[in-house]
Formats: sequence, structure tokens, C-alpha cells
Amino acid sequence: MPATARMRRKEDMNWVLENQPWHYEGGLFAIKALKENEQPSTITIQHSAFWVRAYDIPIACINPSVAKTLVGQLGEISALDHSTEGLFRKFLRFKVNLDLTNPLQRSITIRIKGNTLTISLKYESLPIYCFCCGFIGPFFHNCEYYDCNKCMDTSSMKNGSWLKASPLKRTPQICPSPSTARRQIITKGMRWNVEKGTNALVWKDPWVQDLPNFRISTPHRDWLDDIRVYELMHEEYAGWNIAKLREMFNTQEVAAIRSIPLVSTMRRDKILWYYTKNGIYSVQSGYRVAKQDQGFSCATTSSSGTDAKIWRWMWRSEVPPPKIKIFLWKCLKNILPVKKALIKK
Repeated sequence: MPATARMRRKEDMNWVLENQPWHYEGGLFAIKALKENEQPSTITIQHSAFWVRAYDIPIACINPSVAKTLVGQLGEISALDHSTEGLFRKFLRFKVNLDLTNPLQRSITIRIKGNTLTISLKYESLPIYCFCCGFIGPFFHNCEYYDCNKCMDTSSMKNGSWLKASPLKRTPQICPSPSTARRQIITKGMRWNVEKGTNALVWKDPWVQDLPNFRISTPHRDWLDDIRVYELMHEEYAGWNIAKLREMFNTQEVAAIRSIPLVSTMRRDKILWYYTKNGIYSVQSGYRVAKQDQGFSCATTSSSGTDAKIWRWMWRSEVPPPKIKIFLWKCLKNILPVKKALIKK
């Protein structure tokens, strides 16, 4: 029976979709994200995402390109488990949007380097399905043995429980966990403090303080991915190689890189937190970054900012009375406990 549900947070909806398939009493509970202009009467759900394992693939061929070849015969690929690639892996694991109006495929035939190979398949978290024809759950009516006892009769089956594979054990997470959210905030404010330039990668790491996200945005060729910052300097770290900078980066990036002072102490590069003066992460600074990302203005201390002198004068003066000072401070910092401010808490 079709039903609709609305979720308050987009993260919850994405989590539900990413963790398909879902079961109810052994049957498939198919889910689809609806568009705003869709009419309920026109909605059809005939696809569901499953993790599929491909076995008996030559070791040298367990790679993403082979996965795309396999998936082309099954459906649209939505994810590839890179932890199952490489040598000494028993299978290749990928997530596919299967067409439920077609039966499950037991194997796939592909050609690799002129050889024809038959690749056996297994499916994780399979719901109830027909052992004779391989149709899943509500699509039993496509089976020629529908309405008879042969549908689940093991003596006439072409399919069996061997099509099932136990899901890989993962740590369950409901939406982004607090630790994941903290990691994202910390990553946003971290940057390399360049000394020798031997640790930071030019294009992959954040290291230029005056650029957005501290990163270089100029397009580059793939073979330049792994060059390090020290390769932009003269020998013995005597200074930046201006000619090379102008050849590789735009004017803004060249100016930002040249503003980074180079020292001759030969100290190693180190990672700093941008939002504190001492470069060390603090919970208070992380909280401010998180609130700014959510669109809220974070209250700063009255001793910081361009109005520090005014605040200092107000706090040290004898007039107005202390309670008036506190009231003015709350007004200017927009932290009076009025209804509009309390909603943001």
C-alpha cells in the first residue's frame, strides 16, 4: 500500500535513502523521494537500491571500470565500496538501483581482454523473493507460478537462498553523528603554516591564508596533483620563485602566496586553527564557526573588534550605573531574552 511521509530535515531523508533497502515483515519497503510538482496518482515505484557483490573476478580486474561494466547490465550505479577493491579481495561490491519489474540475475557474462567470463552475483539484505523466477516481493504477479504453491517450492527453483549475502558490518549512524559534525567544523578551520613546505600539497591542502578556504583554485593538470609547496621556492628556501608562481597561478593567488613569509629556521610545517590567535582549536571558536554556518550571528567579546576602545571606556566609567551597562551590552549584542532571540536558541 503506498504511503507518504514528510521529514523535517533533509539530512534525515538522505540517510533513509542512502541506507536502502528497507524491509517490513520480510517484504520490501520501497522508498522514493518525491518532487514538489508530482501528483500522488502518477507516482510509480519500481526501483530500489541494493548492495550487490560480484564474485570470481580476476584479481587484476577488481576495479571501478569493471564495476561500471557489470552495473550497465543491472541498473544505475549509486555507490562503489572502494574497501573491496585491490588484491586479495573475494568480491567487488557496488550499490545499484535495480528495476523491480525484472527478476534477479544470478550471473552476468562480460568480456575482459578478449576472454568471456561468467560473474556470479549475490545481493545484500534481500527481502522475500520467488525461488522460481527471481521476482521480488510485490512483483510476484509477474511470475508464471503466481497463485500456486510452486513459487516457493525448492524442488523446482532456479534461484535459492545462495543469492543472499550478509550485509557488511558497519557502525550504524543516524544522520551525521556529533563526531562527524565536529570533524567537519575542525577541517574547515585547519590550514598548514608553511615553513619548509615539505608537508603541504599545493592543490590538495589548505595552506594560503588569504584565499577562500585557504586553497588554490586555479585549474591544473593531473600530473601536478602531488607537488608540494617547497617546489615553488628557490633552492635553500631563499624565497618564492616568482617566475614559477606567475606561470602557474592567477594574480590574486600569486599575491596571497608572496605574502607568506619564509624563514630560514628549517622548521617543519605544522597545522594551525585559523579562528584563534594562538592557532590552537578551542570549543568556543568551534561553536562560533558552527553558528555562522547555520546563518546565526555569534556574539563576540566586548574586548574584541573595532569597537574595543568604546567598550573599554563604558565598562571602566562610573556612569551609567552597572545595570544600565549590562542592559546596553545585551542590546548591542542582540542577546536580550526577547521572543525573537529565544527562537534561535
